[in-house]
Amino acid sequence: MAKGRARLQRKIQELEQQLESERQKADRYKQRHQCEMKQSAVKAPLTPRSKTRRLLRYMKVSNDVRKTVLFHNVVIQNLQEKYVGLKSCCAKKNFQNFFESQTLKKYKMLTMCRSAFGFSVKNRGTPAKLMSKTTDFCTI
Repeated sequence: MAKGRARLQRKIQELEQQLESERQKADRYKQRHQCEMKQSAVKAPLTPRSKTRRLLRYMKVSNDVRKTVLFHNVVIQNLQEKYVGLKSCCAKKNFQNFFESQTLKKYKMLTMCRSAFGFSVKNRGTPAKLMSKTTDFCTI
């Protein structure tokens, strides 16, 4: 009888140790999950400086290059904010016409410009055509 009771006590002790180790693992996973959820929920929008740092993270470049890329990101962000802040369709078209230049067309940067600022691609055409449509629309 004593042997049976001792064997059961050992079995209970082993099971309690297993239970404790599983609880510790569960607590660790729970903390890791909460930390991941907190980080994914708090993702802040990228600032121009963080975009520049992320872009040039593994590259060794001069300070002039870094400042130029930072300047580019700042200008892009400011122009995006201005474009989103425009209310009327007329103002948005005039803003788009500002970037319809021969230099952008020459270096095939017009598509990149549209995607960077969030212009719609529906309004294709030459600046003169767009300008005449825009001025007609604005005068009405």
